Amino acid sequence: MLNKIKTQKNSTLVIYCQGWCNYLQKLVNILQKKHQSYIFFDLRFNTQKADWLLSKLGNPLILPILEFNGILYERPALSEVEKAHAWTDLRKQHDRTYYEVK
Repeated sequence: MLNKIKTQKNSTLVIYCQGWCNYLQKLVNILQKKHQSYIFFDLRFNTQKADWLLSKLGNPLILPILEFNGILYERPALSEVEKAHAWTDLRKQHDRTYYEVK
């Protein structure tokens, strides 16, 4: 579940997908509302990443896949992404707790 994500310093959200789809568009809109930056890999053009994901998750891949702190989420429900605490809020809370950042 996305609400239980433990953050690390310099956490980055990575999205793996093949092209642009309606789900991905909605996901990106949610992330933008939360002011969450992300990296996007189009697996049509990055076969190394596609092969890596296949080795981790098997075939078929259920796209898009989100990676956060090394944990892979295959097509998480948009409702989970929406109700998850803002990714940046999780990171700020973690930084205050472990790195004394205000």
